[in-house]
Amino acid sequence: MAGLKAEENLKDPATGKPLPQGVLYRGPKQYRARKLVHGHRVTRTFESARLARAWLEETSVRVREGRNVDDRALDGIVLQTLIGRYRDERMATRERDRKGHIPALLNDAIAGLKLSKLAIPAVRAFRDRQSATFAPATVVKRLNLLASILQYAISEWDVPLTQNPASGRLG
Repeated sequence: MAGLKAEENLKDPATGKPLPQGVLYRGPKQYRARKLVHGHRVTRTFESARLARAWLEETSVRVREGRNVDDRALDGIVLQTLIGRYRDERMATRERDRKGHIPALLNDAIAGLKLSKLAIPAVRAFRDRQSATFAPATVVKRLNLLASILQYAISEWDVPLTQNPASGRLG
């Protein structure tokens, strides 16, 4: 009976085709991709087999090129922690920013994100939420502050982010 269930998990119920190696069907819109990277099993869940296969291929390319970063450490860090640390360590004398811009970052939904989930779309959504209420100059100041916090965390606190999603063009 258990062998039959395992065989069912190797076929995509949406298409009836066999799933790629490393992808298992776990339930409706749950396709688990598993890959062994530098001796550690890395697992992600996706809504479709196509997305899971694409992630496996992308991960393989990053490993071959030496660009793969273990982001398990980023799962344990919430952006709110970095913002608070930056406030306490770097902005002790900047009372105006401590009272205005830092709380704006901390009170937004972006502060609750794990660093592994922090990407350009999340920063863009933050920008859009801020733009609905505040002047463009204020929004730019807050985006620059967020970019500065992340850059400082990368360079001084050795946070293993591969890129700063708050720096550059957001589209």
